[in-house]
Amino acid sequence: MLLSGVFNFLSFIVVFSIVVFIHELGHYTVARACGVKIKAFSIGFGKMLFSRIDRRGTKWAISVIPFGGYVSMYGEDPLSVSKEDGVAEHEYLFAKSYLQRIAVYFAGPIANILTALLIFLFTFTLFGILFIQPIITTIQDGSPADIYGLAEGDEILYINDIEINSFSDVTDKIRKSNGESINFIVSRNNEKLFIDVKLDPDKEKRVVGISSNIIKVQKVGIFTSIGEAFITTYRLVLDTFYLIGGLFTGNVGIDSIGGPIMIAVYSGASIKAGFLVLIRFIAK
Repeated sequence: MLLSGVFNFLSFIVVFSIVVFIHELGHYTVARACGVKIKAFSIGFGKMLFSRIDRRGTKWAISVIPFGGYVSMYGEDPLSVSKEDGVAEHEYLFAKSYLQRIAVYFAGPIANILTALLIFLFTFTLFGILFIQPIITTIQDGSPADIYGLAEGDEILYINDIEINSFSDVTDKIRKSNGESINFIVSRNNEKLFIDVKLDPDKEKRVVGISSNIIKVQKVGIFTSIGEAFITTYRLVLDTFYLIGGLFTGNVGIDSIGGPIMIAVYSGASIKAGFLVLIRFIAK
């Protein structure tokens, strides 16, 4: 148990550091392209464990607290500028145009999005599209699904009149549904059934209580891979905005967000599952 916890924690640090590095590298690359002088690039916060200064005067570092990172640029705060920096005025961030500063600030998230797009394109092209089929394999005892008649082996065809093609569609439609109940159309023994599942009003999170572990890999051509990579990335970005917006409006509960422990567990499981699963996890 202890060794598993340590492994998950170290896995979390590795995965999180990769994501942070890509994010900060986006800021760094665009800032450099705009002519901004970089003071430091660090993975982690706090005291520096290791550092090196390159020929441009940028200090590259790994710091003691491994939960994040930063790129420090000259001129981020105009009030802190000093002639002792030895930096030309045009190399300060505040001296750049409004559009250049916006580009620097947004470069981090865009770098993460482009990385996700490339990972999806790489995996879809070489290995095919992996998805979980919308067939119920497990129903939680006492859950709304159990109470209102969904059964193991049911293939979910529609949710609230929207066609379902994978189990990710199922979780997405449940999470984004409104109202006190969700309408399912399922196939059971070659017969279509209409089942109305009422959710527990006392629970903030919208839970039906079903899961699936039937995985299918579909080989596709290069053009389909490109299209699916863009679609998957687009959905990922939309889900992120939906989650953030839902937290502010109250439509999404705080328990819908996986905390550090859950992310650590998933990081460990991804590393154990192999390179393909790991890079897909980093993309998401």
